[in-house]
Amino acid sequence: MPANPSPLTVFGRDHVGVLLAVASVAAALCLVLRAVGRTPGDAGVNLRRALCGGLAALLVVNDVSGTAGELTRGVFDIRTSLPLHLCDLAVYATAWALVESSRARPRPAAFELAYYWGLAGTSQGLITPEITDPFPTPEFFHFFIMHGGIVVAVLAMTFGLGLRPRPGSATRCFVITIFAAVPVAAADWLLDANYMYLCGPPKRASLYDYFGPWPLSLLTMGAVGWLMMAACYAPIGVSRAIRTAHCPREETR
Repeated sequence: MPANPSPLTVFGRDHVGVLLAVASVAAALCLVLRAVGRTPGDAGVNLRRALCGGLAALLVVNDVSGTAGELTRGVFDIRTSLPLHLCDLAVYATAWALVESSRARPRPAAFELAYYWGLAGTSQGLITPEITDPFPTPEFFHFFIMHGGIVVAVLAMTFGLGLRPRPGSATRCFVITIFAAVPVAAADWLLDANYMYLCGPPKRASLYDYFGPWPLSLLTMGAVGWLMMAACYAPIGVSRAIRTAHCPREETR
């Protein structure tokens, strides 16, 4: 690594490389999981379990090792290093969903949280990263393994395993997110922190910059969050409506 590497640039070479890598890994994993789904007997089930379990373990180990690394290097800051951002919550929701997806009857709530938090939330951090740490620093890998891994997992469960959120799930996930934000807001107040960006925008340019002054920005963020979750469900809802119109007796998935 150069002695003084340039900070990470949004849509610069390294950032675009990460985005292409995430898209490639997601596409490959979807194809593999679809092929595994056609494998008869226990072999297919065991391979699917191994792939999903391995990705779940990667997400959790990466999250824990990131905090451990900050402690080891003496840069841990209670105002910024606690796992209280929405993406941190998405890590464990996604890991839970991956484990559930290997069951005969996975509980849909786990996938739905991962789906909406991953596509409506984590993807924003992937597209407009807050960090400036360049490739190949530990912070760079930790950030993009977290954000890219969540997005890859959600796409793999959706297009590789065929999981779909239920009707009304966008509103349910939005309500859960509001309830999750309450203790985080208390932590922000006690620690003078900005977890979940409840007290202001990220340090780097993002969609938040257009939300207006605080506390109006909280209302805007909530409205945009709900609209993004609804938009994530829209293609599935339209598909179900078309299928139902052609096959009225067919049950929704």
